[in-house]
Amino acid sequence: MTLQDKLILCLEDVIIHTSIGIYDYEKHPDHPNELKISVELHAGVAPGPLDRQPMIDYAKIYAFLRAIPAGGHIDLLETLADRIIAQCFTMERVTACRVKVLKTKLLPDCGGAGIDVFRTRENWLKVSS
Repeated sequence: MTLQDKLILCLEDVIIHTSIGIYDYEKHPDHPNELKISVELHAGVAPGPLDRQPMIDYAKIYAFLRAIPAGGHIDLLETLADRIIAQCFTMERVTACRVKVLKTKLLPDCGGAGIDVFRTRENWLKVSS
């Protein structure tokens, strides 16, 4: 395996209030959910500043995340993660994506319960086509 230079763009601790879950007590639109998104990009092969390459606008990813509650109830955290990953892969330079979704008020004395999903573009294309 060859290591490659990469740039990782992150959005941390994005809170959305939406209904996620299959149990009745989870089906409430005011439940806070914490999102952490990391997208990997090729850093390029030429030495020099990265600012000479087209960049990913993290505000577009953020806007997508903020619009999630308007889409209504989601049964599974995995469904939400896959929707976010699919959106990130609409950007050509994204080679991999990690999405962490935590239900922050689900369990007492627990900072959050949730999932952490990592997908590469190569594998995503295989399973989504």
